[in-house]
Amino acid sequence: KKCQSLQRIDPAGSTMARLRIQAGSTETFEVDVQAEEVTKNDKSIQKLLLVTKAAAAAEALSQVSSRLKQEAVVVLLCNGALAVHEQISKMPLGHIYLVLGLTTHGAWSRADFDVVHAGVGHTVFGRYRSNIPDALYEFTLHQLQTAGLGGTNDANIERSLWLKLAANAAINPVTALLEKPNSVILETEMERQIAQICEEVAAVAKGVWEDQGFDSVCPSALEMQKFATETARQTANNR
Repeated sequence: KKCQSLQRIDPAGSTMARLRIQAGSTETFEVDVQAEEVTKNDKSIQKLLLVTKAAAAAEALSQVSSRLKQEAVVVLLCNGALAVHEQISKMPLGHIYLVLGLTTHGAWSRADFDVVHAGVGHTVFGRYRSNIPDALYEFTLHQLQTAGLGGTNDANIERSLWLKLAANAAINPVTALLEKPNSVILETEMERQIAQICEEVAAVAKGVWEDQGFDSVCPSALEMQKFATETARQTANNR
């Protein structure tokens, strides 16, 4: 899919982003999305989807923290979600619930406001040490599914996030250095290098599992390599 933003102001004075979406080679349609500067709105927030880069997540959340209602649900859908969760947990936000998510969809930016959807993956969510009530969590998953973001629950989200971390570590540096799409790691000569990366990530993960006492089984280096390979296959044209 290719999305291009055509900004405009509607009659009510709100800023809108019109997305032109290309699916496949022929189908094209447009969707209007309301956009705003977070500092110029004081409306209360009941559910928030946080999709920033990991390094910017805490600051972004702090900018709207005063607008978060009691028992608001914040969904973290960004790389490094476990680290972001730890950082946000130290903020004075005891009145909210955190839900973690991950996606393996592939996308890359061709130019400003021009994003190519380069591979269909899957999206899952998990509680991860959250005391969010069952009914509220299930309703949140239903809303995410209705919105087209997927609504699959992952009881061992920390395990899936470490698999995704391994995939990112195996794919992103290699493709950036070689200036090639994700499919490059599927080449036979790359197999040993990808295996070594996953072995290093697995060693770190093992230490984290021992320290944190997770109920789930720590993913092995082989599992990480298989996940990275499958992710690269699904997003072969991503770069």
